[in-house]
Amino acid sequence: MRARIWAVWLAAPAALAAACDGSSAPPGTDTTEPPVEVCNGRDDDGDGACDETFECCAGSYVPCAVACGVTGWRPCTNDCRVAVEEECRLPAEACNGEDDDCDGDVDEAPECRGRWLWLNPLPTWAHLQAVSLAPDGTALVGGAGGVFARWDGAQWHALASPTTADIRGIAGYGTDFTVAVAADGSILRLGPSGWLALPVRAPAGLHAVWVHADGDAVDFALAVGQRGAILRWNGANWATMISGTAEDLWAVWGAGPDEAFAAGAHRTLLRWDGTGWSVEQPFTDQGWFEGIWGSGGDDVYAVGRDGWVVHFDGARWERRAVPTTNDLWDVWGRGPDDVWVAGDSGTLLHWNGAAWSAVDASAGTAGFRGLAGLAAGEIWAVGQHGTVVRDAGAGWESLTRGPTDDLEAIVRAPGGGFLAVGSHADSALNLQTSVLFGSDDGWRADPGTIRGQFHGVWAAADDAVWAVGPAGLVRRWDGARWTTETVPARVDFHAVWGLARDHVLVAGAGGMLLRWDGATWSRIELPVEEDLYAIDGLGADDVWLAGDGGTIVHGDGTGWLARATGTRIRFRALAVVSPSCVFAAGEQPGTRTGSGAGAVVRWDGARWIRDAGLFPTPWTGLVALSPTDAYAAAGSAVWHFDGLLWTALAPTGVDRTLTARLFRDLTLDAERRVVTVGHRGAVLRWDPGL
Repeated sequence: MRARIWAVWLAAPAALAAACDGSSAPPGTDTTEPPVEVCNGRDDDGDGACDETFECCAGSYVPCAVACGVTGWRPCTNDCRVAVEEECRLPAEACNGEDDDCDGDVDEAPECRGRWLWLNPLPTWAHLQAVSLAPDGTALVGGAGGVFARWDGAQWHALASPTTADIRGIAGYGTDFTVAVAADGSILRLGPSGWLALPVRAPAGLHAVWVHADGDAVDFALAVGQRGAILRWNGANWATMISGTAEDLWAVWGAGPDEAFAAGAHRTLLRWDGTGWSVEQPFTDQGWFEGIWGSGGDDVYAVGRDGWVVHFDGARWERRAVPTTNDLWDVWGRGPDDVWVAGDSGTLLHWNGAAWSAVDASAGTAGFRGLAGLAAGEIWAVGQHGTVVRDAGAGWESLTRGPTDDLEAIVRAPGGGFLAVGSHADSALNLQTSVLFGSDDGWRADPGTIRGQFHGVWAAADDAVWAVGPAGLVRRWDGARWTTETVPARVDFHAVWGLARDHVLVAGAGGMLLRWDGATWSRIELPVEEDLYAIDGLGADDVWLAGDGGTIVHGDGTGWLARATGTRIRFRALAVVSPSCVFAAGEQPGTRTGSGAGAVVRWDGARWIRDAGLFPTPWTGLVALSPTDAYAAAGSAVWHFDGLLWTALAPTGVDRTLTARLFRDLTLDAERRVVTVGHRGAVLRWDPGL
């Protein structure tokens, strides 16, 4: 189902509102008493809620349930009433493994076929769950959202992935049979052209994989997963095995093709003798085992939740006391007297043959999820938020690469590189400006920071860049250094855009608009006083501004005219395609219980058309290639418009607690692919054809 309903919003005079939401009170109003909330799609009384004394916020969309069980939406009318007489409208298809639009198909939208590729920081700040090392010191890591990256001994390289399912295990790197297993039950193999999904799938999710190599050739492999699933590779194909248990299995390791062990839920332990699996459950505790490894069939360790470590001596399993009660997720070692265990909150334990000790790997509170090492070399641990640490003999070091400043805006310079701006906190927790330069060689932070933060950036050339921020902050880059501009206003600036190095516009609070003519800054009077957050245009005679309270202003080269949208959307982004195609997006005013939803309107040359959709989060960035090909950044997602409807792109796999500011702004690279920036230095590229 690919249908779209557009709501046409006619220009209408907006009601006067209270000063607390940025507009002026009517003359003569006694502002010592809070104003009364009225139905107008805005927060009149300044309490953070829109039309809270009515059924709903005028002009917003209200969730409702449709027959197939998904959440749809109904509009809130201009008199603040839920339009119950209207059928609950179906949502657009999302790339989430569900049939969102109730048409019987799952993830059928073209947007679900693309993949995100991490550019910074590397390898990722999605959770990592798997690592495999090659004898030459190179490594592969994998994790949430299907992310893969390769360490070449000096730097990281993001790898395209055929899945968005979490990567739970990788094995065999450095042999002719490098495989990975995913949470959707798929098995992937690394070939000369990258990762490929094999034509075999477990009936449920897979959690771990182990391979046995004879030199560089793998002749035996095992993959384990949910509901007791075990698959065996015999050198030619994969086949399902009878495990004898229905418990979820989370770990597998073998001493050889005729002796292997698996561990999982409810302290389940399995043993393979070359002919069949036997189930062993010597412990009555209801916890889970998460990792297993041994130096031989008579020296095997299994680790799990609540600090459990058990040891098998060839005859029986016994619990071992360790100095932690944290959940433990993996175990690996070089021999009976050199065993490592990793777990939550940066837990790293070492067994030296006589005692267990805690080791500080300087990973902070990030939990470890995977371990791997070389018999005569280094050991690695990977985990939450893209954590990668390594001990190559000189102590533990972090292998995360790239700056982690919070980014708000990005621009591609005419020379082909990127500049992203935002902020970071110094040692005293004061905000400092941040500038990141990006290229094919990676991303680096510019050290020339000052107190404050940047909200917008625009480049006329590689040696002519402007960045803006609060309290009148305007900085210019000349290709070698940044200088602070003296401007005739000290308001908060939110946007900068221009036509050339001698024609630059800066917009901000209170309807402030400044122009740089190559010699001086001057103020341009506008017919609005609302805060402005976005600028875009096609030329000096076709410039658009957008901001709070549904404000949009157009400049035709002779003057400026407010274009009433009939909405109270807090516009944060603009994309001008042609005089008859302009996108404006932002936030529909919310309620006390949370931020407003996303909202987008489109100018068709005669009127504003609002997309009647339910978008969960505010939109902060826009880029449009054509009237039928536009993208919007919305915090936790990026949406694509195909001329008919907006669809959220495939997810990144980043933990939902971190995604609220993952996508703040976006632009296009030289190949017209979308590049996004956001929180903690996140820079990602969308590859639609992977």
